[in-house]
Amino acid sequence: MIEVEANSDDTYFVKVGMKSPIIYLDHWAVAKIAANPGWRNRFSEALYKHDGTLLFSLLNIVELARHINAQPNVKLLLDGVGTQWCFIDVNAPAVIEREEKWVPSEMPPCFNEAGIRSYYPYIHEGPLTLSKIVDLISGQKVRYDDIYARLDESVQQMTNVQNAIKTNDPRINPDAYKPGAFNPEQPTKYVYHSFMRGTLWSSLKLTRNHIADLQHATVALAYADFIFLDGHWYQQALNLLKELPNLKSRIFRDSPDEMERFFGAFKNVQIG
Repeated sequence: MIEVEANSDDTYFVKVGMKSPIIYLDHWAVAKIAANPGWRNRFSEALYKHDGTLLFSLLNIVELARHINAQPNVKLLLDGVGTQWCFIDVNAPAVIEREEKWVPSEMPPCFNEAGIRSYYPYIHEGPLTLSKIVDLISGQKVRYDDIYARLDESVQQMTNVQNAIKTNDPRINPDAYKPGAFNPEQPTKYVYHSFMRGTLWSSLKLTRNHIADLQHATVALAYADFIFLDGHWYQQALNLLKELPNLKSRIFRDSPDEMERFFGAFKNVQIG
């Protein structure tokens, strides 16, 4: 939940809530749940029953905003989510830095404060629904171009590192991104380093989608209870959960059986 209040001195007070159960849906999962009226209703009913939170990043929102007018079912799903969502930052190094300084009275380390700050003047106080933020971003082409340019830059940088590793470049530290010990108070570092090491020391041909999926899978696995991921990152996340059985996440992939397994677990979840 995100609520914005304007103060008399032209500043803003932002209240953020991120209550469990916390859910992350990959883009394909949003589309599939939205397209099925039964799934759509079950999702919103369980979300409100348990006072849960759906995680959404700027890229998630931008991707939806680009085509929202042609996707009335997605709009219905977003309307059903209402205020039960949180705007997350998927820049893992930035989240890691905030985790190292975080105290319980502050906003969650994964909250995208900088992102929401740019929309303060347009929110006009009160609760910020997921539909409202998608509508605000819809049509802002500069957002798409900026985000995709940063992803393409990351693809090039990580591909260069992959190539250097393959040629035994002496500038590469062989211990880079070794995750070390897991700290449950700072979960993102272990997840991010594990994923980065598994990606850079591999033959995976990187694309814009791979980088975006890596970013989202990292923060989702660190914070969410229920996560939908595509095939490659689904398997990477399962492998990581075997190393860290205390991580609370439950991972799901693209299949009708998995969707039913999710709804059964979501409906009957007990947090505490």
